[in-house]
Amino acid sequence: STHPKIERMLKMKVLLHVNYHEGPGTMLEELFALAERNGCDGVELRWKYRFSDRTQAEYREEVVRLKHLHPDMDIVFGACVDFCRGDRETVERETSEFIEFMAWAKAHCGSTLFNFFTGGLTRKDTPYYEFEVNGSGMAEEGDFERSAAGLRIVGDAAAKLGIRLALETHNNYLHDLVPACRKLMDMTNHPAVGLNFDQG
Repeated sequence: STHPKIERMLKMKVLLHVNYHEGPGTMLEELFALAERNGCDGVELRWKYRFSDRTQAEYREEVVRLKHLHPDMDIVFGACVDFCRGDRETVERETSEFIEFMAWAKAHCGSTLFNFFTGGLTRKDTPYYEFEVNGSGMAEEGDFERSAAGLRIVGDAAAKLGIRLALETHNNYLHDLVPACRKLMDMTNHPAVGLNFDQG
């Protein structure tokens, strides 16, 4: 018989990330087709469109159209609000925008999981790839406190919608290494907020 850990792994869904297949034009349509052709369970998209050929409203319309064309495809969105060091006005605005976006994504795309980030941490005088001194390596207590407070706010909204938020373990973010992730999870202490273990 199959080992229980392997059985759990086999039940995990495989998503095709938009990272390496995005751009203006028909790239989104090609991404969905590529995911379906390769037997993926879904795709991960960004919550904000990054190119000039579509407005945010047009981006949403296109995602809904593609969801209708691929109804069995799960859609996970990646999002970031800079709880760490963003200015208060921007953080409050983006928090409201993200909460509205979660409601839209649940209603129109059936999304129940979001990949989430709390803002990048990279020293101005240090290369990005010196990971040990960036991310949690440069974090202050206030970064944890502000991030935990922000995560509880979006976590409350997510819970009401039946959505889970997963902080991706990623270099140059507060949630990069195990000790920092453990601390942030303990301080956040919210059932709708967890971790997405990115080992790549």
